[in-house]
Amino acid sequence: MPGDKELGVSPEAYIRQIGEIEFVRRHQCGLRTLAAFEKSPVPDDWRELMRLYMVRRTRSFIKDNYAETDPATGRKFLRFNDGTLSYFPDRVPKRVAFTVDDADPNDLYAKLYASGVVDLINHLELPRYGLGNHVLENPKIPPTAPEDAILANLSRAGKRLMGFCRTNLFKRLESSGYSFLLSVERHILRNFILLYALENTLPVPIGTQSSELLDTHYEDTDEEGLLIGDGDSAGGGPLRTEEDFRKRAKAVYEMYTKQSKGSFGWLSSTLFKKGLAESLLRDALSLIRVFDGVPEWDPKRDTKLNALEELVTKTHANQKVLIFIQFADTVEFLDRELRRRGIANASGVTGQSPNVVELACRFSPVSN
Repeated sequence: MPGDKELGVSPEAYIRQIGEIEFVRRHQCGLRTLAAFEKSPVPDDWRELMRLYMVRRTRSFIKDNYAETDPATGRKFLRFNDGTLSYFPDRVPKRVAFTVDDADPNDLYAKLYASGVVDLINHLELPRYGLGNHVLENPKIPPTAPEDAILANLSRAGKRLMGFCRTNLFKRLESSGYSFLLSVERHILRNFILLYALENTLPVPIGTQSSELLDTHYEDTDEEGLLIGDGDSAGGGPLRTEEDFRKRAKAVYEMYTKQSKGSFGWLSSTLFKKGLAESLLRDALSLIRVFDGVPEWDPKRDTKLNALEELVTKTHANQKVLIFIQFADTVEFLDRELRRRGIANASGVTGQSPNVVELACRFSPVSN
């Protein structure tokens, strides 16, 4: 059957919504088959599949395979049937500088770029990305058949995922201080959720652990519904202390068991070594120290944001500007803050935006 063909990829966005176990229960098909994509109602899954398998003639492909080189200038061009030449425009990257002043006690980026923060991230143990290393070889109560299947998947995770996670934290710091603090907050909370389960001998929720979910294309928003900083529904305000995180972790764990149970695999806490809880706590307490230097992100003191504002209001005041950003959190942050600064024509677009085509047409109505 064509739908049973192994593709090497799966509809990750849909699977993240309902969980692997629930997906298989509902649809009874392989995760990496065309049939799996046919079940997905999420447009991003189809876009990603087409990105991987469609034959595309990109600008660089055409330049490398069809263009000629002007011997006088070295520039590439295409020769049309009527003899006219069409030269490829040269892209000239320019750096937009923003200040990082280590001597300024109010410089937010100087505090986050400090060697202490970098060393802290480099020395994280990241046990959630190597849970297979913390499973007891001979637990008193043997795992059930469903638990065995989850454990088999955990055994394939380890240093590779830890490296992805560490790199992702650095990339978010590079993207924006706001996104970095949000990631740190989420990471700590996820640690405390597992810690809550282990300390209370409750089933441990296991999310999908794969390199795809740690790729920056996917892991950039609060897709687990952790409710960080989401006003009254989240308990209000950012989390900054161990007490804050423990309180929220309990609430989120209860939400998982009531509203999102099918989104996770569940393992008995008795299957894990004692060292897992200790490692989770060490990492969490280490990351909380990041907030000692920068407890809140103040957009007014965001020198990178200030440089962007000058770029769009002065340097290119009468031109359209398209800004490519790696993380959805940063897109939403910049969209919100630029509007607050009176730049009313700004529009942030992410993979979750419902009107991407409409915005593309508005930006470039002729050649979109």
